[in-house]
Amino acid sequence: MIWFMAPDLPTASGGLMMMYAIAEALDAGGLPATVWHGTPGLRYDTFDSAAPVFHGLEAELRPGDLLVLAETGGPKWQFLAAGAPVVMLCQGYTFAYQFLTPQTPVEPGYPGWPNVRAVVATSDYIAAVVGRLSGDLPVHRVPVLVDDTVFRPAAKQRVVAYMPRRRRTDIEGALQLLRRTGTPAGWEFVAIEGATRAEVAEILGRAAIYLSGAERDGFGLPGAEAMAAGCHVVGFTGTGGAEYLRADTASVVHDDDVLALADALDAAIRAYDSGADWFAERTARGRDLVRNRYAPEVFAREVRASFGTLLAPDSAAVLTEPIRVQHYQAHAPATGWWPTAYRGARRLARRTLTALRRP
Repeated sequence: MIWFMAPDLPTASGGLMMMYAIAEALDAGGLPATVWHGTPGLRYDTFDSAAPVFHGLEAELRPGDLLVLAETGGPKWQFLAAGAPVVMLCQGYTFAYQFLTPQTPVEPGYPGWPNVRAVVATSDYIAAVVGRLSGDLPVHRVPVLVDDTVFRPAAKQRVVAYMPRRRRTDIEGALQLLRRTGTPAGWEFVAIEGATRAEVAEILGRAAIYLSGAERDGFGLPGAEAMAAGCHVVGFTGTGGAEYLRADTASVVHDDDVLALADALDAAIRAYDSGADWFAERTARGRDLVRNRYAPEVFAREVRASFGTLLAPDSAAVLTEPIRVQHYQAHAPATGWWPTAYRGARRLARRTLTALRRP
């Protein structure tokens, strides 16, 4: 069994959905896998997945199993595995080093995790960063999943879609700059917030342009999904998105350059209205690139190949002894009015004592 210990998030993130997709592909391909949540009955209604789910604060893992943890949270969770081998699923390169300082001793392997035996990275950039940080530790590169049966073009409209969860200030600043110089008539700007996966796909399907606010992203899934839906993408790569946001597939803007973002968006809008060849050519090339690199069949093949290697009899990542493992949630703060009130009282007491001790 391949155990994916998943954080119990209040709403599903892109990284969590990716974890579900990996587990689903593995299980469907004959490699038993499960997503493990600590909260009883936890489910997400913003996306669909056939991945098996296990609920419980503890689990009994057996020899031959794999324990896969997310990179978020850092080395503070290392104790959960009690020294047993771990596979790190890394979807954000900054998490690999954000707990380090220039004085941190350089130890072999994944930073802060002496029991990590292999890393699964979801972009070229993540694989490069983690590979350099981790030395000889095996790093398996798997693609993200962009389902082109869900994200596909519909009848295009004069719509610019964007997700203000990232770089809201930059995006809204660029839109204001565009309005100051005179936005071409008939265009609508749609902010995608709090939407289900199906609702996101519907908006991207009819949008002619997607404005990318990617920032320090390991990959930047929304931009790739927009490309699959036939959008011309304008904006930032967030670094990790550079593998698909290129000069020949999108209108790429240097990070933090809000003026350039406004100008590139203006140029894309005018190119769409005038039927400029470059707009259609880049958009089609971007869609083909995403479909060729991240389509469901490619994703499933690469994921099964990587985890097949990790499950090999001579793999250092496979558990050799039974172990009882606790979930992150076993160490989460208690909820409810009494624990909340108690923590509030303790904070107030600390502040009062600090004030009394001041000269």
